[in-house]
Amino acid sequence: MLSFKRIEKEDIPIIRSALKGDSSVCDHTIGGIFLWRGWFDTHYCIVGDTLFLRVRYTDDRAAFTFVGGDALQAYLTLKKYCEQSGERLMLYCITIDVMEKLRPTFPELCFSAERDMFDYIYDLGDFISLTGKKWNGQRNHINRFKKTYPDHSVKVIETSEDIEAVRGFFLFLKTSRLKSFSAAFEELERIDEAMTMFSELGLCGAYITVDGKVVAASIGEIVGDVLFSHVEKALVEYTGVYPMMANSFASLFGSSLRYLNREEDDGDEGLRRSKLSYHPVILKEKYVAR
Repeated sequence: MLSFKRIEKEDIPIIRSALKGDSSVCDHTIGGIFLWRGWFDTHYCIVGDTLFLRVRYTDDRAAFTFVGGDALQAYLTLKKYCEQSGERLMLYCITIDVMEKLRPTFPELCFSAERDMFDYIYDLGDFISLTGKKWNGQRNHINRFKKTYPDHSVKVIETSEDIEAVRGFFLFLKTSRLKSFSAAFEELERIDEAMTMFSELGLCGAYITVDGKVVAASIGEIVGDVLFSHVEKALVEYTGVYPMMANSFASLFGSSLRYLNREEDDGDEGLRRSKLSYHPVILKEKYVAR
């Protein structure tokens, strides 16, 4: 029987090794798992080549996903576990390729797309260059930011001083602009924790200052030929700062890569419009199965 363990800091090297640098969706990256482990009460178990994750899903009941190994065997393992434990057997974050492996053998499974959880994936060459009419809006916002704040500076997070500056920015957002116990508040709590393990988690990041004040920051990681953007925060009163941060992050870390994954929109209509306006080349579909 599977034995799930709550994810703690000391488990990160084990989970990173189990992921094997082959994560096609944000939920299966070390950054994505670590940052949201508290909110979803994430537990893990490794059997052979397969990493199993157990989370508290949106209805406060357990749901499972897996990475690596044989999909059919992984499903059978979870099915047996749920039969023995009495837990509901529900799969989440199932990609199309995994669904196509499971469906013929287990026709009883009912798959449904989770549109709010689709990952937005962009061509990095286009995202960086912003060439062509379709990028006029983004170019205009960035140019306006540069003109309005000529003394701005874009910095890579490299030193302990950089880390402390960005931690201070996130602390300001958490204490002055968010309600306690919200998902965003929890996210910033975990971001602060991740900043203290920046190298161990294999993260990369950058931030923007104006008159020495941090006004935006972005944190992510590189997996294969994909740059993941896990966190992007900015002070909206600085006009154009979000497009400036997004383009700067992509330019600094993605010039030799193929894709930028800016993750899901969580059903937020404003966020959905924004992410669609950057012309994704792929909407990475994810399914739940019952």
